[in-house]
Amino acid sequence: MKRNIFFAILLLTTTTACSDCLKLEEKYTTREGSEKITYLNLLKNNTFILKHQTWSPGAYENKETTSTEGIWSCSKNQLTLTTSKLTNNAEYLAIGKNPLAINEKTMVIHFNPDNENINDYLNNEIFYPVSSLSD
Repeated sequence: MKRNIFFAILLLTTTTACSDCLKLEEKYTTREGSEKITYLNLLKNNTFILKHQTWSPGAYENKETTSTEGIWSCSKNQLTLTTSKLTNNAEYLAIGKNPLAINEKTMVIHFNPDNENINDYLNNEIFYPVSSLSD
């Protein structure tokens, strides 16, 4: 019950801050090598779902998934993910020139290094819009 009240209050306080932001509601993913990937889904109601998957080499069908949910807010180009226990900060910025052949104007989410993380897999990670990777 306390968790629901916490998220309701947090949602009310973050709605105003989000009016300054560009449209962030989308699915994002990391571009990991093999054996791990993370997905971030920013929903229109200012909630998020973060899923991290890992697997042994050649055993994707046996992947382990960790899931975290919370509230997101933003102001200008600063994104904040908040759970009942932790807060993560990131920047929303244009990718610029890159070796991935992604349009330079594509907006990505870059989590700050060395901040208090929901899980270590957010530290200094870049999340790309899923739509930009399917081209």
